[in-house]
Amino acid sequence: MKYAIVNNGGKQYKVSEGEEILLEGTLRQSQGKQFELSEVMLISDEGKVKVGSPFVKGAKIQAS
Repeated sequence: MKYAIVNNGGKQYKVSEGEEILLEGTLRQSQGKQFELSEVMLISDEGKVKVGSPFVKGAKIQAS
């Protein structure tokens, strides 16, 4: 299973492709508009795990 742990507004969220989550905090976007979550703390890709210190360098999650 592929997933990532991202930080947004001081809270951590587990996200997977195609999944819908509700973010709290200061992020304000129009529904359907693309944006990036750049504070990626962990990426798991079929058993291969990358852990950041505190964030994974260069990792970004595209969302809408």
